[in-house]
Amino acid sequence: MDRGEDIESLGEQLYDLIFPKHAEMAGQLTGMLLELPGPVLNQMLQDEAMLAGALEKAVRALHEPHRYSSDIQKEEDADDESVSSDSLGEQLFELVDIYNTGHTQKITGMLLEQHKEALLHLLSEPSLLEEQVKLALKTLKE
Repeated sequence: MDRGEDIESLGEQLYDLIFPKHAEMAGQLTGMLLELPGPVLNQMLQDEAMLAGALEKAVRALHEPHRYSSDIQKEEDADDESVSSDSLGEQLFELVDIYNTGHTQKITGMLLEQHKEALLHLLSEPSLLEEQVKLALKTLKE
């Protein structure tokens, strides 16, 4: 079985587990979780609590970008960059934590060194975030 078939099989299994609890968002949530590394996905299929935690974070991430973007606009209008950085940091932390690296705080801190525009792009592009998390983790292990 090749990587594409593995992902398809994992996606089907995840979807079957997600659909009963999140019918309207099952496809989107499955897609978000499929951005995670294969071993993490396999672990989630075996550990109901881990899957529930990841789903909770994914649902929050789906609902919060709208809240954060309006918060960021209000904060920019008030010219208060420290609060907007906190909001971005909290959202980034939640997304990085899904990867179960054991270094969520350090990786989030590393990513927060980027400009606000780059952070907003990271938050909107799961594949880019995964790439950055892997790079940060590699750097920490060296």
